[in-house]
Amino acid sequence: MAISELAEDSVLKPFLMKHKAEVKNMCITEYDETKTMNMFREEGREEGREEGREEGIFYILANLVKDKLLDITEAAKRADMTIEEFKAAADL
Repeated sequence: MAISELAEDSVLKPFLMKHKAEVKNMCITEYDETKTMNMFREEGREEGREEGREEGIFYILANLVKDKLLDITEAAKRADMTIEEFKAAADL
């Protein structure tokens, strides 16, 4: 019923109508809320880990520049930033 009541200009409607039986079966038999929520949690954790790694690397690079052990051009390149972005983020 939900598929049939989608707006006619909906981008998904043609696909869902074409695969209506499969979509209905999946919604009824395959959806596992616990599994889905665990998947979202793990994705969030991985994103957090990646952000932490990036912040850690940036922190190290910024300190190396402040201690004059690394050139700011090289540090910005390694941080995948412009020199101006690196200076602003590192308060240089």
